[in-house]
Amino acid sequence: MKAPAGKRNKAEGLLTTMAESIGSTMGMIVGRANAAQKVMTPSSEVRSVKRIGKKLRGKGKRAGRSTKTQR
Repeated sequence: MKAPAGKRNKAEGLLTTMAESIGSTMGMIVGRANAAQKVMTPSSEVRSVKRIGKKLRGKGKRAGRSTKTQR
């Protein structure tokens, strides 16, 4: 025995609405996860600043060593 056409249309509409809701929720979760990952991953600017800082620190140490040996 088949379900009446009116009930089938309501059920299909409900399933479609649920699927859209689940899809939008999953999309929101994925978007937040990507944003969190970007925050946790150092950017290229941060890496370049760290590299420059290491170079300057090395130069300062070398200068300090050379002044000690000249005394």
